[in-house]
Amino acid sequence: MQDPAEDVQRYLSRAVAEWAQLGVGPPWSRLPEAERIDFVPPLMEATLRGTISEPPDLAARADAVRAAATHGADRRRQGFTEDELVHEHYLLRLALWSAARNRASFQLRARAMARADVLLSALMLATLRGFHRDELEAEGRWAAALDDLLEEG
Repeated sequence: MQDPAEDVQRYLSRAVAEWAQLGVGPPWSRLPEAERIDFVPPLMEATLRGTISEPPDLAARADAVRAAATHGADRRRQGFTEDELVHEHYLLRLALWSAARNRASFQLRARAMARADVLLSALMLATLRGFHRDELEAEGRWAAALDDLLEEG
C-alpha cells in the first residue's frame, strides 16, 4: 500500500493546479495572485492528511477547520459575498476530486472520498463562521463557533 504522506503530496500538487484553473474570473481576478492561490495548499494539505491517513489524522482535520475559518474572515475583508464563498468551496471540492479521479487506487478512493465529503462540508461551515467572525465575536459566540467542527467527524 502507498505511503499516505506520498499520496498527500501527489494529490496536493494536482489539487492546487486544478484550483489555479478553476479559480479564475471574478471575484478571484480582482485579487493579487498570492491571495487567489496561497490559501489552497495548507487547506488542501490538511484536508488530504485528514482523509487519506489511516486512521484519520484528527490534528490535520482541526488544522483544516481553523484554516477554513481564517480563510472565511480573509475573504470577507477582500469583499467576497457569502454566495461567492460557497461557490469557491464548490470549486475547491471539484479541484480535489479532479486531482484524485482515476489516479487514486480504488482502496484509497473508497476510504478517503467519503471522509473528504464529510470534512469538506465541515470546512464550508467553518469558512462561513469565519466570514461572520466579527458578528460572532460581538455576540460572545466566537470562542465556541468551531467546537462542533473540531470534533471527530
